[in-house]
Amino acid sequence: MKRIFEQIKQSKNIVIFSHIKTDCDAVCSSLALKLGLESLGKKVDVMIDSNFSHQIAELPHFESINVKTIEKYDLFVCLDTATIDRLGKHKYKIMKNRSKSVQLDHHITNERYCKLNVINERYSSTSELLYTFFKVANIEISPTMAQLLLVGMLTDTGRLSYSNTTSDTLYVASKLLEISQTSMDKICEPIFSNKSLTEFELTKMVYTNLNFAENSNIAYIVLDSKDFKEIGASFDEVHGLCEIGTSIATVKVMILASQDPVQEDCYHVSVRTKGNISARAICEAFGGGGHFNAAGCKIFDNKNNITKNLLEEAKKALQC
Repeated sequence: MKRIFEQIKQSKNIVIFSHIKTDCDAVCSSLALKLGLESLGKKVDVMIDSNFSHQIAELPHFESINVKTIEKYDLFVCLDTATIDRLGKHKYKIMKNRSKSVQLDHHITNERYCKLNVINERYSSTSELLYTFFKVANIEISPTMAQLLLVGMLTDTGRLSYSNTTSDTLYVASKLLEISQTSMDKICEPIFSNKSLTEFELTKMVYTNLNFAENSNIAYIVLDSKDFKEIGASFDEVHGLCEIGTSIATVKVMILASQDPVQEDCYHVSVRTKGNISARAICEAFGGGGHFNAAGCKIFDNKNNITKNLLEEAKKALQC
């Protein structure tokens, strides 16, 4: 971390990238780092090649994302992004400027594609990792930064309920809540209690059409474009739907596949598992990756083949 901070101190114009099909940890850590570096007098842009949920759009300083204010960058920072391809269109900037690139991430599958890489899977989230970075760099965490980091941690840990929640995670969360100068309900409500009507209809659809296999050890659903059109929901409103399956006692593997709104034979897959069953192993079979109990991948095929192949990999994971 100290080497990355030395690079930052030597730089003036900085850009922060994070991953496609983004989430709160990616956005919150990016915005918190932007604010922290700006407090040092740096000029900072945040660029994320993704659509954003309406919950993310309510985060502090969201409006600054993808607004280019700097003509030429002298440092390229990647956050929460395990592979260079998940930077989307911005991956080419890293390829071209690798000598001036650094990254911070908590994914064990990270390919270390930057010149300087701090990868530590012991952290629940990149937001939690950034708390340590700010302490090492002696960067003061403002109330807004604390709120952002706490949201990133809460979403990546399922409100501190997933197996990636450690005693250190709880300690950092308590310190961030103290610094934020607000209450937990005010931090959580805009993220966890703010479904749109179309999100609610999409949730009902999953409850109604969820399928089961292997004595209900596997729950799965494949959503195609007509499902989204039927209720007027957007592709970005699928976040949180995997928890529907994992909330069922018998279910050990939950699979959600959603058809890309632009590419007809492309499905984005999210997998959640319980205990010692690896979601990552299921997704790695299709070129994806992630955490042990939460992973994802992208598959190019038709709906029937995708369903069949995902179920086969899920059955293998159950037997391991």
